[in-house]
Amino acid sequence: MQEHTYDVCIIGSGASGSIAASYLVQSGYDVVVIEQGDWVDSSTSYLEILQTAEPAYAEDASGHRRPDGYAWTTCNVGGGTVFYGGVSWRFREVDFDCSQYMQGEDLDVCWPYSYDVLAPFYDIVESEIGVARTKDCDPCEPPITTLALPPHPYSLKGEFIAQTALDLGLKPFPTPLAINSAPYNKRKTCDRGRLCIESFCASGAKGDALRVYLMPLLSRQNFTLRSATKAVALVQNRANRIFALKCVDVKNGERLFIRARLFIVACNAIQSAVLLLRSTSHFSPSGVGNEFGLVGRGLCYKNSVYVLGRSSRMKQEQSLLRSDYGPCSTVSMTDYYIDPSFTNGLGGLIYEMAPGNTSVRPNWGPDWLRLECLISDRPRYRNQVYLSDERDNFGLQIPVLHYETDECDRSRLKGLVERCRSLFDRMGVEQMELESAEFELGSGHLHGTCRAGHDPRSSVLDANCCVHDFDNLYVIDGSFMPYPSSLNPTLTIQANALRVAWQIAKLLK
Repeated sequence: MQEHTYDVCIIGSGASGSIAASYLVQSGYDVVVIEQGDWVDSSTSYLEILQTAEPAYAEDASGHRRPDGYAWTTCNVGGGTVFYGGVSWRFREVDFDCSQYMQGEDLDVCWPYSYDVLAPFYDIVESEIGVARTKDCDPCEPPITTLALPPHPYSLKGEFIAQTALDLGLKPFPTPLAINSAPYNKRKTCDRGRLCIESFCASGAKGDALRVYLMPLLSRQNFTLRSATKAVALVQNRANRIFALKCVDVKNGERLFIRARLFIVACNAIQSAVLLLRSTSHFSPSGVGNEFGLVGRGLCYKNSVYVLGRSSRMKQEQSLLRSDYGPCSTVSMTDYYIDPSFTNGLGGLIYEMAPGNTSVRPNWGPDWLRLECLISDRPRYRNQVYLSDERDNFGLQIPVLHYETDECDRSRLKGLVERCRSLFDRMGVEQMELESAEFELGSGHLHGTCRAGHDPRSSVLDANCCVHDFDNLYVIDGSFMPYPSSLNPTLTIQANALRVAWQIAKLLK
């Protein structure tokens, strides 16, 4: 009996894989999604998911390795979107070509297309997931023509932050969130029953990949989802073509092959690079797409730090229920996104960010305020994902995440921290603290390891995210980004995934 061949095999069910699956299934193609993680529900904790993550090493400039590298957002059906905070930014126009402000150390920072190319796909994704936001209040906002939902109101802490920012001449505005501020697309309004970050949304208000894109496909005859299935290697049958995916069932160890006409890798920027690197053969002795040694190179996390302030005024005025449940961020400031007072003229984002697991934080409660400073990191060839000689429980090489911070980036981040200090000084806080984001260990923001570009000698993918010199292999997670921006990447990853799926649907006809 001849083995079934799918039209498309998608590896990863998170932000990018889910939206590609949705579009291609609705276009009539026979699609299988391979997901290493399992199903989750409201009883599944974020910490429980993190404990299932496979090991990775985090390596610094000296070559010292730590065993707690963070190589996953989360590993489950629906990916990190199930537990993320829903923050949904459109990248700025400058993010697609920031060369007037920043040059990569030895890598190009220019995207192979402009914001205008992605704009219509942003519109579609925002409409599907239901992004709640304002228009024309963000001082560096790109052109936007559509609004799905009105913004969420500020939390009490957010109100305090926003009013003080206004007093300082800044232009604060509500954080854009893929969380319903009103009933939308058969999903309820956020009931603020729990904090919206690091938790499964029991009300269904969060526009995560599981609810919006995957669940509606389960009744379709042309859709198959294989959870708890680990992608081991892509298998070539000729120099420019993949014909199968080698997998293993993580529960019983069964080995299997998935055949398809076309393959889409959507694991995350670390795991996708790892998959390509271990897909070796006589056609690709150093890994698929790695002829010029670029797979895994240009790893970007963004640099970030939390600035906390304690205010007795907040303790007197605050309702803990209103402040610590619901959206984790309600107010943002992009006044310093482009600012000549910063090194190289690039600043970044400052926004309210409540912590996830508040129960283990001694410095959190009604009287504490918390801001996150977030900046793009300079793409560097030396920052990379590579495979160690050590093996995991499946006999596969454990990845190493080599990352060194850039001096200019450190200066930019310090500048944002000083702006936060000025804001807190104006608010009259009695105590300020810095909290490490530990971004050097890995991150929820992963970019750059299979960079897109026009030249195969300086990029892994072409402008449509097809691996150079392959005719049926695409990579659509954050690894395609030549420059990561200073904003949360999920919405941009989704918009690009839809753009690529649209191209693939035309190609397969």
